[in-house]
Amino acid sequence: MVRTINIFDNNRPVQAAVELKNRPGVWLKAKKLSLTPGQAEVKVDLPLPMTCCNLKIEFAAFYENLHASLEMLQCPRCSASVPDHPKVCSNCRENVYQCHKCRSINYDLKDP
Repeated sequence: MVRTINIFDNNRPVQAAVELKNRPGVWLKAKKLSLTPGQAEVKVDLPLPMTCCNLKIEFAAFYENLHASLEMLQCPRCSASVPDHPKVCSNCRENVYQCHKCRSINYDLKDP
């Protein structure tokens, strides 16, 4: 669950968005939002007039959810959600720790 959302703006036209990716100094913080646990919607009132070419929305902080601590993986064969343990898809019986392309199984690492 999201705790804090930061909204940044930039009034600099660029050819590709990748130019802005690794340059935090070109972004100006427009708004910081704090959410309550379980909040599903948020309304943002930005200062007017606001002129910008780019917007960046950053999910900066999260609430801990103890019920979501079990990691879910995706089956490489049928794309079903599979719990981290027992590592075998209940739908098609595939090992979820295998490479999507070559089907090589890595029993130690989650990303072979």
